[in-house]
Amino acid sequence: MKIDDTENKMSKLVNIICYENEVSDEDKALCVEASINIHTMESVIFKGREAVKNGTASIKEPNCDDIYMFSYTSGTTGDPKGVKLSHKMVMTSAAAVNDRSKFTSDDSYISYLPAAHVFE
Repeated sequence: MKIDDTENKMSKLVNIICYENEVSDEDKALCVEASINIHTMESVIFKGREAVKNGTASIKEPNCDDIYMFSYTSGTTGDPKGVKLSHKMVMTSAAAVNDRSKFTSDDSYISYLPAAHVFE
């Protein structure tokens, strides 16, 4: 990954959360060079728990109609757009897949439709 100073397309990016437990020294250096903070998911969870313990943050359980995430469409049938997915929709879908599929850690699957991409 090389940073091109002539074309700063990510100038508003401030933080990256990496789901791996470790971040390479090379990636850390690139983030420092680009003035981007990089965190592991583990460190984000730890900092959140510490903030709750210290009383500087609180945990709010989601409501069914809260937005869980946005799914961005490619625009195959029209203009690209972001679709709001509710917490209830995502949790219901995950529960249904779990109930019917009984996936284990030894299983593999192929994602071939937009709904499958969202489930991932």
